Amino acid sequence: MKNKRILLTAGKYFLIFLGSVIYAVGFSYITYPNDVPTGGVNGVSMIINAFTGLPVGTMSIILNIPLFIIAWIKFGRGFVIASLAGTVLSSLSVDALNLFPYVLTTEPLFICVYGGILMGVGLGIVYRVGATTGGTEIVVKLLKLKYAHMNTGTIMFIVDLIIICAYSVIFDKINSALYALITVFLMSKALDIVLYGFSQ
Repeated sequence: MKNKRILLTAGKYFLIFLGSVIYAVGFSYITYPNDVPTGGVNGVSMIINAFTGLPVGTMSIILNIPLFIIAWIKFGRGFVIASLAGTVLSSLSVDALNLFPYVLTTEPLFICVYGGILMGVGLGIVYRVGATTGGTEIVVKLLKLKYAHMNTGTIMFIVDLIIICAYSVIFDKINSALYALITVFLMSKALDIVLYGFSQ
């Protein structure tokens, strides 16, 4: 029984690692080098930075702290530990890939399609084992409690839509935002397919 529990736990964290790497490939090699914003806590941090001058990285940490505290209260220690692992592994994966900079494509359509699908599949794998990569994904899970009838990907799309629209207005990057909306839409659909299957 103990060995089985160890194997299940090891399998869970391997999938968190795998999902984080897949997400990082889509982000580091497709969307980020092509200046396509994808919402999330980083998007919020960039907006706050525009008004306050506070560093984006510092703001991301500050915003994550209350989210993890709320997650601990609502979902328990196991979820928080798994999500911390997802947060750390996804960040490390992005940083590791950035050591070997590469742009898979600069074709706008391919950026939206393959960037969105890769990031959505990666996040879906992490979600499927009961974790997140932190940030607005915790917000999405909290909103899922209230709007249980909505798919996780749909809620994520709405949250990211709000952030991207604000980003585009503040930084006057309308074209980037329009590509980002397609990317985030496909990301949300890929995430839902991983979570709920192709019947969705």
